[in-house]
Amino acid sequence: KIVPAAAECPRESDDESQVRAETTFVVELMGSSSVDDVTASSEDARTPPAVPTERRRRRTSSTEDTNPPMDAPTAKRLAAVVQASCEAAALGALRTTGPVNSFGTLHCVGELPAFATTVAATDGIAWRVPSKAITEQLRGPGKKNTSDFAVDVASGLCAEIFRMSESYAPTPLFEQQPKRVNVAAVSVAAAFESYYRSLLNALLNSSLSGTTGATMFPNMHVQIPTRVAYINGFKFLRQSLNDLVETRVEHNAFYRLVPALLPGVLMTPVSSILEACNAGHANAEPLWLRATRGGSFRTAREVIFGLGLNNMADYCEESVPPSIATSKLARNALGSVVAGVVAGYLSHVPHNLSTLKMLDPSKSYAQHWGSLVHIARTTRLPKALPPTSAGVLANLLTLFVPAGLAIRTTQIVGSFCLLNGLSHALA
Repeated sequence: KIVPAAAECPRESDDESQVRAETTFVVELMGSSSVDDVTASSEDARTPPAVPTERRRRRTSSTEDTNPPMDAPTAKRLAAVVQASCEAAALGALRTTGPVNSFGTLHCVGELPAFATTVAATDGIAWRVPSKAITEQLRGPGKKNTSDFAVDVASGLCAEIFRMSESYAPTPLFEQQPKRVNVAAVSVAAAFESYYRSLLNALLNSSLSGTTGATMFPNMHVQIPTRVAYINGFKFLRQSLNDLVETRVEHNAFYRLVPALLPGVLMTPVSSILEACNAGHANAEPLWLRATRGGSFRTAREVIFGLGLNNMADYCEESVPPSIATSKLARNALGSVVAGVVAGYLSHVPHNLSTLKMLDPSKSYAQHWGSLVHIARTTRLPKALPPTSAGVLANLLTLFVPAGLAIRTTQIVGSFCLLNGLSHALA
């Protein structure tokens, strides 16, 4: 009898986490000479008082030792309470399917990138079957049999189950696993995207400040290498911080915020250089000095941008229903569009304030906010409104429907599509 465990299971060691995607756990397996007995250790077990205690067995496998087949009475005595938590491509809720229960099998057949933690909480025996052993059994007896037909069929069926499953829940936003960075692909994508970003940024600055004369592609000799370093920095920081959290920090849900939010804070100085390149028409200060203006609100904007570019884009891509798109490129594009809309909207007010502070550092943030409210009151509201009502509505418009929202959202959506799409296509 297999039932879900109520208590939270502890995380396994780092060495074990490296092979999770290559292992399937089977409870009450009826015996095989190619499996390895790896029952849970005593410190990972929680035995309810109502469950009778039975001595656990642990054996060290070797090339000369094989496990004998399990007899039926032994199989009937086996009982385990198992909790599995998949972080990259979760199997979803565990279900009992007869006397044999396996966990992680769909990922194991094709060695898919998944991380599962399986812990026995009561007495019993669990058998670990490596993917290599499954592949050998599918190929059939004989060392000379190298046909992959059965392996390909099994892998295809597993992939089809993933695609057709309607209950396949996406990985939570802050638990999205970063993809390994392809520096060449990301660099090429960032170089192309820098022209698009510069054009839309110039239009947005002109719209916010009401000034003309902004150059569409200023200081591109500075913008291109800075943008390449900026995007690669986001990707590398997320990957490095995620590895640090996974391997060196005790598992806690709050630690997942570190690789999701901290890259935006650390990359704010680089972003400030990019913004300063587009502000020379209104602020005659040297570029390095302009880059120091508006840093506080720009930090908030970069945190939202980084979360959208990394975690949110992956989450939205994973959430695209199979009925809408099945190809990786199409799902990537749709996920980037949705993430870009959300990130663009949430980061727009901090962007407006940080940009206006850079364009005119002589004014305070309160004065810049007042100018945005004044513009909304005089250009976007009927003049017949009472002064009190007009002031309240103008503040609400500035906060929830800020000026330049369409341009900013278009910029972020396009940037996400170019950065994620090109890097994926070139990788």
